[in-house]
Amino acid sequence: MECEVVALSNVVDVATLDHAATERTELRINEVGEVTLQTRGPLVLDNHDRIPTMGRFVLTDGSNLVGGGIISGAVYTSSKTVKSENIFWSESEITAERRALRNQHRGAVVWLTGLSGAGKSTIARGLEKELFQLSMHTYVLDGDNLRHGLNANLGFAPEDRAENIRRVSEVAKLMADAGTVVITSFISPYRVARARARAIALQAGAEFVEIFVDAPLSVCEQRDPKGLYRKARSGKLQGFTGIDAPYEAPDDPEIIVRTHEQTPAESVYQILTELLPRLRLGTT
Repeated sequence: MECEVVALSNVVDVATLDHAATERTELRINEVGEVTLQTRGPLVLDNHDRIPTMGRFVLTDGSNLVGGGIISGAVYTSSKTVKSENIFWSESEITAERRALRNQHRGAVVWLTGLSGAGKSTIARGLEKELFQLSMHTYVLDGDNLRHGLNANLGFAPEDRAENIRRVSEVAKLMADAGTVVITSFISPYRVARARARAIALQAGAEFVEIFVDAPLSVCEQRDPKGLYRKARSGKLQGFTGIDAPYEAPDDPEIIVRTHEQTPAESVYQILTELLPRLRLGTT
């Protein structure tokens, strides 16, 4: 992601611990300071003192490492701001740990992402069934279902997709905090939105497992269970992921299932094998 320095203050030369002149827009060797960066697109991050793994960054010039730092004072400028005043977060007397002890498993957000037709919904339902049979509290948040209600006012423009995922992430976070293994089935084409979903879950201390349901576009088009690819190819459907809108595959998902190489049952079995140790108490 390209960025530029828009403000620089409190520069210190660590070699001498002397304050350096700040009438410039770059740091030099041995200097540290407070820097405000402006990026060309949205980034998912958090303050280092809140979530350390989401609060660090490095800078390169394209090939060489030129700097790095930690994030402080950050806000989610693209989030919906809280418009009401005099509201306060209410903490339950029943902690997530106590719920996990009663349920005998942890709450979690299991995030399925992939192209339309990759098999996300089929796998989500199969996974839900298997977890239920193991006496686990589980529920599928399906993209189409939520667009019939909670997200009925959203379309498929990039900003609507981002808001769609934000709302789903907040709902999933609450359900995971309540002890449920929440399975989400969404194309969720943008890495930044999925990273933000992860950050929202981590803020609540919930387990987040990203699963890439991988299948080539050609295979998804052959399946075309809803006839959407045919509409997109004929020009009757605009902004369809994989045709005239991008899909950004996960860089480092916890689990990958390749549905063009295995059956839905095999995919569910693979996910269960890798997922259950994360959910059961006494394991990490």
